[in-house]
Amino acid sequence: MSISFEGMMKIGLLSKSSENYSNSRILEEAQNLGLDIIHIDYTNCDLILNNEKPDILYNGQSLSGLDAVIPRVGIYKSIYGMAVLRHFEAMHVYSLNSSLGIARARDKLRTLQILSKKNLPFPNSAISNDSLNASKLLDKVGGTPVIIKLTEGLQGKGTVLAETKQSAKSIIEAFGLTNTSLILQEFIKESIGTDVRVFILNGKVIGSMIRSSNGEDFRSNLHLGGEAKKVKLTPREREIAVKAAKEFKLNVAGIDILRSDNGSLILEVNSCPGLEGIEKAMDKNIARLILEFVVSEVEKVKSKPSYHKRTHL
Repeated sequence: MSISFEGMMKIGLLSKSSENYSNSRILEEAQNLGLDIIHIDYTNCDLILNNEKPDILYNGQSLSGLDAVIPRVGIYKSIYGMAVLRHFEAMHVYSLNSSLGIARARDKLRTLQILSKKNLPFPNSAISNDSLNASKLLDKVGGTPVIIKLTEGLQGKGTVLAETKQSAKSIIEAFGLTNTSLILQEFIKESIGTDVRVFILNGKVIGSMIRSSNGEDFRSNLHLGGEAKKVKLTPREREIAVKAAKEFKLNVAGIDILRSDNGSLILEVNSCPGLEGIEKAMDKNIARLILEFVVSEVEKVKSKPSYHKRTHL
């Protein structure tokens, strides 16, 4: 793939902070490639809506000149962050992942519904909007031990393991106070403390790692102290990971897979996968590959005869 970096393509990194590993790596590699990149804290964006030309002001300055944005909207003020991303889309600024794809992956209930509809394997699950009824669903997911999740969680937070029916009922009652839907999910004991993260870019697997907990946690998230190393995927794991990213309409995705006695199961679809674990496990410059893809996609759009800036929402 031939990539041109002439003309100082302007890219915005849309995130709350620029200081974590993933965001700092993207900023670093953009500078190495000669791209004009700025960090945009979406909480400081003002949205301009009218019948002529929508715009976004960042600290009072227009962002209409951007060619592309790389969205890394976290859980903090995520509703507003997604509104900002949709506004960029209305301005016809290219986005690495669409607001639709991100919204699908962010909603754990919607994720399960899409996986089910597309015949992609996942652990048996039940969702309840009523904590009084939730405990009655335990048998539907294989009894205890059982995984209990909030429908909106991040990096393993909001996910607990209940080992007995009594503890499950207590946790369900406690979660019921948060006024959110609950997901009960089959506990895959043979994969306790481990999962496989498949990193997808442009419909292809560009990296895979197996993550292991620190021995004290059933969750394997690196943010919780887990470790990662490179792993070889089975053909089936490669197939379902690529298909999941496609069905969620994500150019970049992290597909988390559990290896069960009954085959590989998709645990989560991540629209904003971290780079630290996968870059170190694979010894690969993932940040550069992402930026090269963004540049190539923007150049494709600009090369079309029909390319022009539209002004309506």
